[in-house]
Amino acid sequence: MLGQEGPEVEFVVVDDGSTDSTPGILASYKDPRLVILRNSQNLGLTASLNRGLVVVRAPLVARMDADDVASPGRLARQRQKLEEEGADIVFCRCRMEDEVTGSSWNWKELPLPLRAWRNLFSNYYGLHPAAMFRADAIRSLGGYDEKFRRGQDYDLWDRAEAAGLRFAYEPAELLHYRWHDKAISRTFSSEQFETGKMVSLRAQARLFPDATPGERLGLYNLMFDYALPVPEEATSEALVHLGRRVETFFAGQGLSPRGSGARSIWDDVSRHLSRRLAKLPASQRGAAGRLALASAFKARSFRALSRLAWRNVQTT
Repeated sequence: MLGQEGPEVEFVVVDDGSTDSTPGILASYKDPRLVILRNSQNLGLTASLNRGLVVVRAPLVARMDADDVASPGRLARQRQKLEEEGADIVFCRCRMEDEVTGSSWNWKELPLPLRAWRNLFSNYYGLHPAAMFRADAIRSLGGYDEKFRRGQDYDLWDRAEAAGLRFAYEPAELLHYRWHDKAISRTFSSEQFETGKMVSLRAQARLFPDATPGERLGLYNLMFDYALPVPEEATSEALVHLGRRVETFFAGQGLSPRGSGARSIWDDVSRHLSRRLAKLPASQRGAAGRLALASAFKARSFRALSRLAWRNVQTT
């Protein structure tokens, strides 16, 4: 990160009460751009982020984790994109590396309106260490919410969306994201799920104010990437109203029901429903299967129909 170039760059490092050689390593750097904050005890990521946000002097802040690597020119490219788009938050694309399995892949943002639909149920905004944002815009939201020790970025981006802040995406791959066995998303996954659920229910409440809490919980279960234990009646209620909720989303996004954007949503709905069939109780499979089939037809997707046929074979 210290190899980044740009006018008046400063690097704020928050040492969250480390007990290893971190303080000595940081002290060995004599770069005047480096600002080191040390917590006397471990406060957690959220509180440490807020502490850094208080002291930064620059109008723009780029997030970075200790175990990731920024490509040369990352700061300059993201700053340029932020200014070009007149945005408040910008993400870059990333090279992902799972150090446990040895696999690697490229992360890039989903296209709109699919990204907006997926953000209702999970964090598809972007990867936290790949973000750059206007400091004052994030401060105007109150910074990170410290009641969330994990998944605090999803909460922040959702509040930013609700406040009308603008997001942009830099198409260059500017971050090497290393996912190891100590990564928060692995070691604290249950806490992240709980935060994600709370944020999803809040986001749904804004868009579907007439939906009951049970329906929103059921919709979260159906559209989330993993099956979760929820009351059977919540899922039944969500299945009844799912089609109407999708149409409400279309109206909010100004989508033509027959356009390519709407078809991408129907394809996503069909995909998630077909994946849920085997996990649903027998009393709900018929309704879910019919909805998945109707969604596949609305998506005009042979792939969705084939996927659904394969799932049906597996569940029979």
